[in-house]
Order: sequence, then structure tokens, then C-alpha cells
Amino acid sequence: MSKIDSLGETIDYTNARIEHLKMIQNVIQRMSTSSTVIKRYAVVVALAVSGSANLVGKPDLLVVGGMAMALFAFVDAEYLRTEKAFRTLFDEVRAEPSDQAPDFRMDATKTEQSFCAALVSWSVGAVYFGLVALILIGLL
Repeated sequence: MSKIDSLGETIDYTNARIEHLKMIQNVIQRMSTSSTVIKRYAVVVALAVSGSANLVGKPDLLVVGGMAMALFAFVDAEYLRTEKAFRTLFDEVRAEPSDQAPDFRMDATKTEQSFCAALVSWSVGAVYFGLVALILIGLL
């Protein structure tokens, strides 16, 4: 049901709601892209550290690589957590009644998923577990 303004014309909030959803989707896309970039850097660093440690014969470099992987994993987990919070906001906005004016809120609360759950998720935990395993293979 649409609202009618004081002049008797129907108010349509469809375009405004679509723009609000686009704004939220843009944030989700940026988080996803940033997560992918972090993973690429992590792979490059893991390969470089593993190769350098073997080439120079200094296994101490592998500890540095492990610490770098932990840092990348923490950053990536926060990107995932933020992305999921905005996905929840997207679903909330999408489910609002069509006759209600959008409020253009962009405050996505991250209370639904803990940081630890994001850290051990398949898209973060599995990737960095594999990279740490690659670095550990360098010890052999």
C-alpha cells in the first residue's frame, strides 16, 4: 500500500529504497574485494618467506612468516565480520514495508557473529591454515 501526500499524489519509495540497498551493497563489495586482496598478499608473503628461508638456510624467517599470516588472518576475519554485518543490514532494509520511507541507515552492528567465528570460518581459517602449513613445510 502506498502513501498519499497532501496533494493526493501517491508517494513511491521504491527508487529511494533501491538506492539505499545499492549503498549497502557497495560496502559489502568493498569488504569482499579487500578480503581478496589481503588473501593475495598473504599468499605472496607465505611463498616469499618460505622460499627465502630455504634459500638462505635461516628457519628463523619462518617465524616471521607465521606472525605475518596471523596478522593477515586477523585483518581478513574483521573484513568478513563487517561484510556479514552489512549483509544482515541489507536483509533488514530489503524486508521493510514498501510504503515506509527509507532512513538510509548504514550502521551495521557486528554482534551477530563473533570475531573468533569469523577467524575459524572456511573462508578465513582454511586459507590461513593452509598458508601456515606451507610455511611449516619449509621447516622440513
